[in-house]
Amino acid sequence: MLEAARNLHARNIPIITLCSGAFIAGNAGLLDGRRCAIHFTTRDEFRLLFPKAIPVIDKTYISDGGIISCPGGTGIDLAADLIRRHCGALRMRKVLKYLLIDDQEGKKSPGNRRNAGEELDVYDNDLVRKVIDLVAPPISRTCIFR
Repeated sequence: MLEAARNLHARNIPIITLCSGAFIAGNAGLLDGRRCAIHFTTRDEFRLLFPKAIPVIDKTYISDGGIISCPGGTGIDLAADLIRRHCGALRMRKVLKYLLIDDQEGKKSPGNRRNAGEELDVYDNDLVRKVIDLVAPPISRTCIFR
């Protein structure tokens, strides 16, 4: 597993560590000289095992050098930011609403920064549009709302 992590990192494929997954990245040597978000209860052990890493206990997640680390319990913040980055703010809010999670504007998490001019009212994706176009007519023909 350690060699696989090293190979992925060497190919510039982002690696996400959740909770104790930071220990795997640390054992692979991927956190040397990098900041990583860990749970406060593991800080002392982490420092002993990985003295070249820079453990951080007051962030919901950190991205440093292709390694995205998250203490675990705050994984939804990381997930929301990844959705926002790759699919837009509107899709992120829809996912959070679906999961019954409040999208709290102004959270200190890096996942709530807005880009100037970011379109918030429209979500459009070619693949999603094709699927909607494919299933919408049959659904509308078979559903009767009274």
